[in-house]
Parts: sequence; C-alpha cells; structure tokens
Amino acid sequence: MADSIIDDVKTLLEGDYGDDRILKQIHRACENGEIISNYERNYVRDLTEKHMGRRKAEPVPEAPHIPDVVIPVSRPQALRLQAHRPRVKRRKPSSKMILLIVVALAVIIPAAAFFGSYEPGVAPAPTGPYVKTEFSSYGANELIRIDGISGGSGQIAVSITDGDGKTVWSDDVDIKDDRSYSAVTATAEIRASPGTYTVSADDGTTRESATFSFVQ
Repeated sequence: MADSIIDDVKTLLEGDYGDDRILKQIHRACENGEIISNYERNYVRDLTEKHMGRRKAEPVPEAPHIPDVVIPVSRPQALRLQAHRPRVKRRKPSSKMILLIVVALAVIIPAAAFFGSYEPGVAPAPTGPYVKTEFSSYGANELIRIDGISGGSGQIAVSITDGDGKTVWSDDVDIKDDRSYSAVTATAEIRASPGTYTVSADDGTTRESATFSFVQ
C-alpha cells in the first residue's frame, strides 16, 4: 500500500499537481516508513482521480472512537448518630414547698420596700401626728429643718432642748389646712455643742418629740 502511494506521489510531483509541500511531506514519510494519515491518503487519492483519471477508491474507514468508560465511585455516607438524651421527669412542687415560698416572699417584699426607701442620715417619717428633723445629725453652720403633722389646728409650739433639758430655741408655727407644719433654724442660732438635742411639738392636745445629734 505504501509503494502505491509513493508512486502516486512521485507522479503528482512530476506533473506539478497539488501542493508540493504536502506531497513532499507524504513522500518523505513513505521513505522513512512513517504512518500515513487518512487525510494524506485521501488527498493523494483525490489528486490522482482528478488529474490521472483513476477510479475513485473506497474511502478508508476511520477507526471507531471508543468513549472513555467512567466508573462511578461511590462515596461512603457518614452515619449520623443521634445522641439519646435521657428524659428527666419534672417533679411538681409539693404544697409544703409552695407554702415556704409564699412565707419567704411575705418577708422579703416588705423588707425590700423598707430598705429601698431608707436613706442613711434621714429620720424615717412616722404615721399620724409626729415631728421630725430633716436629718438625724448636723454639723456646724447647718440649717435644721423641722417638719410634722399636728392633731389639731391653728398654731403649734415647736421647741428644741439640749441634753440638760434647757430650751435653746422655740417658735409658734402655723398649722396648714392639711395639718402639716414646718420650721427652720440653724445650729449657729441655737449655739449647738456636741451632743443630743430634742425637738418637741405641742398643739395643746398632743405632744410629739424627736431627737437629733450635733457633731462638730
């Protein structure tokens, strides 16, 4: 077969048919024993039939294309292990426990209300007729504010006595429509010295008192 092709190539080259470059390449491949491709064989055959009047040979069938076989690789699926959670039984609170909770709340809530409203150094306000000072202790050159509620009306006598029972300040204060009253003096005015003092309020029917201290 190679001898037939090389003879045809020589004839085509001598007759100056076709592309010299392609024909010379085919001629060189035939001499070197190289494989001649189907394209090159068909090229020589077509030129030979066209210019040399030879019968058209059957085309050389191309080798069938065998597709690559892809073998699927199965991936092992990871097993999901669901942790088993033990069920915990919830016990209902007993009546005894509920009673203890109610008692504890009854003690805690009033105590929280008391300490929440408590201010250090401020005397707590009692209920009903009373007299009190703004603070429980005073220093030099400070104002002493006295407030209270009277059981009567008109005026109320307010006074301050020292630790020896001596009156160091007094005043008649008007009682308001809501039965409250207030007065103001100063530690310098009563010439206070370190110790405990008593403030009293007398409306003729009731007498109320409270104490405060002077710290120099």
